[in-house]
Amino acid sequence: MSVVRRAAFEDFVRAEASSLFHSAYLLVGNRPGAEDLPQDAIERTYRRWGSTAIDEPAAYVRRAMANLASNQWRWRRRYLTTTAPPASTGRPRWVSSSAWTSTPRSSTSWPR
Repeated sequence: MSVVRRAAFEDFVRAEASSLFHSAYLLVGNRPGAEDLPQDAIERTYRRWGSTAIDEPAAYVRRAMANLASNQWRWRRRYLTTTAPPASTGRPRWVSSSAWTSTPRSSTSWPR
């Protein structure tokens, strides 16, 4: 990449960084994800910078962010929901084991 194109790209990133962060936050809903998403999209845009395919760079980066966010959402949905849940003890975690094994009449902790 030529020095002029690199300088133009750096100027673009400086000018659009805040706007891209806000767009990313709307897409992912959390700060860590909103910080990573524009960086990944800008990295992908850098590879194509200067080509004729990018007429509107801000729109191109936002579209790349939307694609990355939907890919991440699909990956989480596919791989995190298909894993087996942990083995259950049969009682909720917030219920102590002594309260779970006792009957209501034999325990004074249960309301009558």
